Amino acid sequence: MEWSQEKTIKLIEMYRGSPCLWDLQYPEYKKNAVKNYAWTTISITVGCTAIEARKKMETLMASFRQERQKS
Repeated sequence: MEWSQEKTIKLIEMYRGSPCLWDLQYPEYKKNAVKNYAWTTISITVGCTAIEARKKMETLMASFRQERQKS
């Protein structure tokens, strides 16, 4: 899938708005059903599958960590 800049930004915004995916202190962080629903919602909004959205976010986070280590 080709990721445009707009789709990537929308993915990041949607991910940031879903604390169940990244906030360890969030009460529903450990509930897989809630996480799956969040990924499905994100994927529908962005226009891809939940697996594609998740892989893209993992790639973006890995790139961020790599760049952060350089400085």
